[in-house]
Amino acid sequence: MTDTPQNDPASTESLVADLVADLEPVERIWSPGTHLGFWLAVELLTFGLVASLALRMDIMDQIANPLFLLELTLLVAAGGLSAAMALLSAVPGREPSTGAVALALALIAASFVCLYQDMPAAARSLANAPRGMGCALKTIAIAAVPWAALLAFARRGASLVPVACGGLAGLAAFLIAAATMRVVCPIDNLWHLVIWHLSPVLIGLGASSAIGLLLLRAWRDD
Repeated sequence: MTDTPQNDPASTESLVADLVADLEPVERIWSPGTHLGFWLAVELLTFGLVASLALRMDIMDQIANPLFLLELTLLVAAGGLSAAMALLSAVPGREPSTGAVALALALIAASFVCLYQDMPAAARSLANAPRGMGCALKTIAIAAVPWAALLAFARRGASLVPVACGGLAGLAAFLIAAATMRVVCPIDNLWHLVIWHLSPVLIGLGASSAIGLLLLRAWRDD
């Protein structure tokens, strides 16, 4: 009985040699933790730049207000958690749990409760809400670079849930941008903050979710 090409040792060695010859060096991908660290550095630099250019005149009084500080802390925590979930979503098999998503939503809700409780009755009136298109545009501008950085980091992975990955990236960048705007904008009217500070968060969430579809499509085309 003679060896067939399928079980011929020489043929096997030749096949392996051909496969090895076609291999190309692959760049090692950073871990989600490393990406998160770099993203937080981008956020810190962005905040430092904004703070050096414009801070509300009563910032020291606001910092002495526990509810104001708690509101900011909760927004930043929700943003950081969303960023971590976005980066984990870029790794197959490491998608965030329902509990982690629920925690992020709970942090956002708690920040809104702090905001509401910190407002006097007059500041909760829609009739007294100043217009603030400039605030919305500033929120988007503050979120732009960290948002792009987080999407770029997520793009280096191979997300199987691109809509969630993109949405979480947008949520992270815009939540922290909204928190940053609280130390910039001097207006403490509830509806001004909801319409002109928080609505860009929803816009960023929706736009980033749509961009997430392109992340997977681009990855499949590579």
